[in-house]
Formats: sequence, structure tokens, C-alpha cells
Amino acid sequence: MKYFDKFHPDNFYHIFNHAVGKENLFKNHDNYIFFLSKFDKYISPIAKTFCYCLMPNHFHVLIQIRPENGIRELAKKKMKILIFTDLSCNNSATF
Repeated sequence: MKYFDKFHPDNFYHIFNHAVGKENLFKNHDNYIFFLSKFDKYISPIAKTFCYCLMPNHFHVLIQIRPENGIRELAKKKMKILIFTDLSCNNSATF
């Protein structure tokens, strides 16, 4: 069974991950840039980042989840974009 814990608004979290064995998560500079761009895209909208440390074989981030009302507003905006995109794609289809 998989275990998932919920993040709670306004709480702080120390998130870390380590590569398996002697492998590296980040093998070159572009890997760091890619990680930070994905972090910015998916985590920054819902959490404030206080600090982070990226090392070749592991990373640490300290975040605080944003207030619930801010996350709900973000979700509403994303949902509107998804609905609009879906409708636009369906209306532009030609047979």
C-alpha cells in the first residue's frame, strides 16, 4: 500500500531526497537548471521557498505551504484555463 501524507496550509516542510547507492541526481549543470525550473513551475505557486541546497547526489528544500484560500484561487484559475483550452480544441476540430 502506498502512503501519502497531506501538506497543510501555513505549515513548514523540510523535503529531501537522495539518489540510490552511489548514483547522482545531478550529473551536470543543466540537470540543476532543469530541476529548479520544474520546482518553480510546480512548487512555487503553492509554497514559499525559504532555502534549498542541491548537491550531486541529494537535495534539501525548506518550504511553507501557502494559505488555503490562495491555493483554492490558483486551482480555480487553472481549472478555467483547462476548460477554455478543452473547449478551444474541441471547437477547432475539422472533419
